[in-house]
Amino acid sequence: MLDSSAPQNDSPDELRARALAVVSAERYLVLATSSSDGVPWSSPVWFAHEGLTAFYWLSRPYRTHSVNLESRSRVAFVVFDSRQPAGTGLGVYAAADAGVVPDDELDAALAVLSPRSVAHGGSAWTRERLEPLPTRLYVARPVELSLLPGVGTDERVPVPLG
Repeated sequence: MLDSSAPQNDSPDELRARALAVVSAERYLVLATSSSDGVPWSSPVWFAHEGLTAFYWLSRPYRTHSVNLESRSRVAFVVFDSRQPAGTGLGVYAAADAGVVPDDELDAALAVLSPRSVAHGGSAWTRERLEPLPTRLYVARPVELSLLPGVGTDERVPVPLG
C-alpha cells in the first residue's frame, strides 16, 4: 500500500519519490484538454512514463483530445487510484505541455512505452508497428506537479520538478 501520511515536511526528493510511487502503481491517467474555443474535454488514457518528466500515450489523431492538442498544447492530468475509500486516495496532478512525439525522439519514447505495455499484458511497440497505424505517440511534459497526500483533505502539496 502506498504511504498516505502527510508530506508537508518531506524533502523535495521524498515528495518526488512519493509522487513517482503513485504514478508507477497506476495504468491510466485522466487527460484534460480544451478545444480552440475553450471547450473542455477529459479522457482516460493508458500511459507509460519516464520518471516524472514525460508521460506517453497512444491515440488516434482524430480523437477529441488529440484534435484539441493541435490548437492548445497545454493540458492537465491526474493519476490516482479510484478504488480507495473517500478521502484516503493519493493522486498526482500536473499541468503539462503536450503533443505528438517528434520523429527524432520516437525511438527513445518507444523504449519507455514498450516495456510497460508488455508488463501490463500488451504487445511490444516499435517504429515498424506504429508507423502504418492511424495512431500516434503523444507526450506530456509537466511544468507543474502536485501530490494529493490522501489524508482526508484536498490540499495538494507542490512537487518540485527536477
